[in-house]
Amino acid sequence: MKLDIIWRIGDGRDIKIWSDPWIPRGTLRRPTTTRRGNILTYVADLIDPASGSWDVELVKDVFWEEDADIILALPVHEGRDNFLAWHFNEHGIFCVKSAYKICRDDLLRKKDKGSLQEGAKVKLIQSGRRSNCPNKVKHFIWRFAHNSHPLRKNLERRGMKLDTKCL
Repeated sequence: MKLDIIWRIGDGRDIKIWSDPWIPRGTLRRPTTTRRGNILTYVADLIDPASGSWDVELVKDVFWEEDADIILALPVHEGRDNFLAWHFNEHGIFCVKSAYKICRDDLLRKKDKGSLQEGAKVKLIQSGRRSNCPNKVKHFIWRFAHNSHPLRKNLERRGMKLDTKCL
């Protein structure tokens, strides 16, 4: 599960700022700040060599506020090597319990996006068109295949702020 690892900062050498997973948040684990031609390459470039801690002004100048806050909260272990850790455990140690939770959450997330596969969706729509049924049923089948019914979950997914609990 290479996607579920994160770099824990030691001295910051060999960890690429813009492409390696080193910021502990969500699934991206990289800065959301755009690079904009920035010449800084490695995390070690963000560490003040005199104090061995983050160069606060540099971090705040380079990164957006949400990234800077997370980066400045990370501990720096000067003189220690960087190491790969399991992102979903606070100690960085892989355990089956956390892996199960991640797989389960991923399955639920995929299920929420719509359970119909493309092939099944096309067959459903074609059978609805060919069938001798009222147009409102054909319309229902099309909306069902495209997950576009105005249900609370779909409206929330499209950005509406509403309570999705059953009334």
